[in-house]
Amino acid sequence: MWSYVGYEGDDGNTFEPVEGDEFLIFNNYHFMTKSMDYALATITGTYSYTVKEINEQGENNVSDIEYDPSVYTVTVNVDENMDTSITYIKNGTNVDNSSESVDGISFENKMSVTAVAIDPAVKKVLNNAELQPGEFTFQLFDENNNLIDTKKNTDNGSVLFDSIIFDEVGDYNYTIKELIPSDPGQITYDDREIKVNVSVTKDDTTGNLEAAITYLEDNAPTEEPTFVNTYNPISIRVQKTSKDGSKDPLKGATYALYKVLSGEGRDILIGTQISDENGYMTFENVEPGTYYFKEVSAPAGHTVDEYATKKFTVSADGTINQLTAKRSSRSTQAVMFSLDSLTAEDAQISALEADDNKDAIVLVEAPGVSDEVTKLSVSKLDYTNHEFVTGAKMQILEKSSGKIVAEWTTGDSAESFERKLNVDTSYILREVSAPEGYDLAEDTEFIIDAYGILSIISGPDAEKTSDTALRIYDKKLGVTKVTKNTKENHNQKFVDVVKTVKTGDTAQIGLFAILSIAAIVVVIIVLRRRKNS
Repeated sequence: MWSYVGYEGDDGNTFEPVEGDEFLIFNNYHFMTKSMDYALATITGTYSYTVKEINEQGENNVSDIEYDPSVYTVTVNVDENMDTSITYIKNGTNVDNSSESVDGISFENKMSVTAVAIDPAVKKVLNNAELQPGEFTFQLFDENNNLIDTKKNTDNGSVLFDSIIFDEVGDYNYTIKELIPSDPGQITYDDREIKVNVSVTKDDTTGNLEAAITYLEDNAPTEEPTFVNTYNPISIRVQKTSKDGSKDPLKGATYALYKVLSGEGRDILIGTQISDENGYMTFENVEPGTYYFKEVSAPAGHTVDEYATKKFTVSADGTINQLTAKRSSRSTQAVMFSLDSLTAEDAQISALEADDNKDAIVLVEAPGVSDEVTKLSVSKLDYTNHEFVTGAKMQILEKSSGKIVAEWTTGDSAESFERKLNVDTSYILREVSAPEGYDLAEDTEFIIDAYGILSIISGPDAEKTSDTALRIYDKKLGVTKVTKNTKENHNQKFVDVVKTVKTGDTAQIGLFAILSIAAIVVVIIVLRRRKNS
């Protein structure tokens, strides 16, 4: 019930306009216009009245009502013919508090209710890959297709939009869509639209608003609206080449692909591949994450790179990005990715024309990983003066098989070998024949490790001078030595002590001659004494 100030006659039929009279109009929450009949009026003139609403709760005891503050001035003019005209002026409702002429009297009251809010939310699922926070974008539209909010997924896949506040009863409709990029890369996106219906009602007892939210997937209600994307794993293809200047593809290198597990202090082995005749290795089904390559074994005649490659990331859209972390200056590893960003599409375009695998990522600018070749330098020197000894026939043999790997005659410089020797393989360096005036050097056993570093296992006549070089010394004849010749004779073993004389040693020859003459003299004296006796 609302009360209004106005006028009314005593009998309800004949109106006697009296300023200041008060009347009540009852009509549940609505103002009803009451007709005024001036046809029976007998007094001519102009009459003014004020109509306004009385601010009170009424018999229903409805609280929290926002009353309409409008004040109306009603002017009634009765001429001598008893014809009437009425004008209405609405006072003080404009910003500048000015008045305006209106067609009638209208009061609009509002219930001051407690507003209600909803929090639209969906879930994101990514198949075949680990979901990253902020990886996907979602948009919220109203029923007029106006964009009202944009949000990204969290690490657990939740997508929560800002609250929407409602202060009026009604039905409200919204739409949630995932923003699909023009180039989806390796992702198959869920292109469905999730509908959101919000029904706002009022509690008749409290006057407060209540909201109920309903999600629709494919026009069917759902309690957990979800967008499901699928990652299509990529293949990463890398080429193995030599680092001797030829950049020739290398067959037979074994590489491992490792995935970096952040915060877990360890990396996991994804798999290993062996380079084919063109030097290529392909790692299939690579999921998003951070990776690096590490060589396990090198092809024949090449060394293993002891350092891993630079780390790189594979994004969910199939993009490969190299991380900028620096590696040790000792590394012989070539840079794998010279481009700041290499997409699957770019890589496929830049792939070899003969490559039929369109899913493979082929590294183009710096297309491979390369190894140093094995190197060895052998010098044949005189033990006394360290000068080169020429004319010695030398061999390098594989210890396990006896296969001759290299054979040469020494000259006045070191002999160099590249690609001849394999890593982690034992070899014998043997002098087959010595130059005139020199004794044979003993066999030298050596090995080159995976990183190209030479180690001498045995051999008293050899000396390591660097990681890739050794010297072997020859001694001139005339030096006493012990040789162990095993002779099988009635199950007895004999050791012969041999004394050799160096060619051209005049001092020893002279001594030998003197001793010989002395012996002859002694023999002559003995014979003469026997004759005399």
